[in-house]
Amino acid sequence: FRTPLLTLAAIPLSLLATFLVFRWFGFSINVMTLGGLAVALGELVDDAIVDVENIFKRLKENAKLPEAEQAAFANVIFEASSEVRGAIINSTIIVIMVFAPLFALSGIEGRLFVPLGVAYIVSILASTVISLTVTPVLSYYLLPKSGAVRGANDSLTVRFLKRLFTPIVRFSMTQLGFIVALSTTLLMVAF
Repeated sequence: FRTPLLTLAAIPLSLLATFLVFRWFGFSINVMTLGGLAVALGELVDDAIVDVENIFKRLKENAKLPEAEQAAFANVIFEASSEVRGAIINSTIIVIMVFAPLFALSGIEGRLFVPLGVAYIVSILASTVISLTVTPVLSYYLLPKSGAVRGANDSLTVRFLKRLFTPIVRFSMTQLGFIVALSTTLLMVAF
């Protein structure tokens, strides 16, 4: 329950930061800016999910160690968050670069799509800042006390999914599996 809570905290904080930036720079909130926020909504939690999942994994690994060898929660969270920090920043830069050409539009197209691009980019940047600052702090307060971190076993759902997908993943990693996957993909694209 705490892991989804941590990742969902990024949405209202990112939207609040976006609205504050719009207010500071005098942008209006209209249909296109709301459209940009709607498009960005799915991505607002991505950075936080990557961060929380890695922190959760490292805390779980740390909990499995003998007590004498366990590191402090703060150190584990810092190291886990630092591991994925570069990937989070790089993915954000790539997404911003994809939306950058919108700012080259002129005329009516520019007036329509520039606010969408600004809303999208500002909300993604806010999400990145939140995932690098707020998410590790919330993880420090919520995850170490979680029974899922201290528990040695996966949940029933995770065990079922692992049992279901492990053979599929192993098959796909073989040469025959690669050929089957590639052929299936090509057939789906062709039709």
